[in-house]
Amino acid sequence: MIEAQIADGDYVVVKRQKTASPGQMVVAQTPEGEATLKYWHPESNRIRLQPANPTMDPIYVKEAAVLGVVYIFGAWRCGAELRAVDPHWLMIALLVSWAGDTAAMYVGKALGRNKLAPRISPGKTVEGAVASVVGGTVGAVVYAHYLLPAEPLVLVAAIGAVANIAGQLGDLAESTFKRGAGVKDSGTTLPGHGGWLDRIDSSLFSVPAVYALLKFLES
Repeated sequence: MIEAQIADGDYVVVKRQKTASPGQMVVAQTPEGEATLKYWHPESNRIRLQPANPTMDPIYVKEAAVLGVVYIFGAWRCGAELRAVDPHWLMIALLVSWAGDTAAMYVGKALGRNKLAPRISPGKTVEGAVASVVGGTVGAVVYAHYLLPAEPLVLVAAIGAVANIAGQLGDLAESTFKRGAGVKDSGTTLPGHGGWLDRIDSSLFSVPAVYALLKFLES
């Protein structure tokens, strides 16, 4: 436990240590007395709090359920429709995120200096994000050159770049969900990877993006 005092609003100033892991419990002094809370994001020596065991209003439970259906099933539905268009386009929609993540990891570790979204995902950098777009686009073009030779490579590159950016937004969206929930990982059944949702978060946005672009170009 960490002792803390309410500073302003839902922030506290930590007494015993300045940093800790997201989700760690703190004992905060409130006007009504001590309360056990947990924080989800450190800002210097300020910690944002949320109740350790919040009582969720039923309306929020319903909203979360609807969001889950749209967030997961909607993307998978687009994946099925995209496969019906051409299985290779589905592979490209997945590949742009896989190749982009690999490029972002290596470039971000070697050259990353500028934080992309420090409050949402502190490890991501602008340099890594740019490398992700380049890596995903190159991956899509190489794949299409051999397996979708009828498609103009300029078109594939454009769709690949947009899909990769959508995938990065999906990654940030999932990180936002975790921060809001006060958890570090989305699950515990995939150790070292942050949970299953962390493995597919990018594709939940990249797949619908590719499908939407192809449908737009057909119209």
